[in-house]
Amino acid sequence: MDTRDVAELEKRNIETYNDPLGSTAEYLSNKGKTYGEIIESETESNFWYNLFFFLFNKAKKRSN
Repeated sequence: MDTRDVAELEKRNIETYNDPLGSTAEYLSNKGKTYGEIIESETESNFWYNLFFFLFNKAKKRSN
């Protein structure tokens, strides 16, 4: 991911969430999610993110 990719993601986030970093707890709450649902969804996202990069790094080490 380079600076152009980051700029595209930030542009999309601003258009969608009015924030370059993406949705906030306040945004999701205003859309009807409870704080429990927000916390749970963040935990799930982190699990998949962590799993992906764990597997990616493991594959990268094998290729070296």
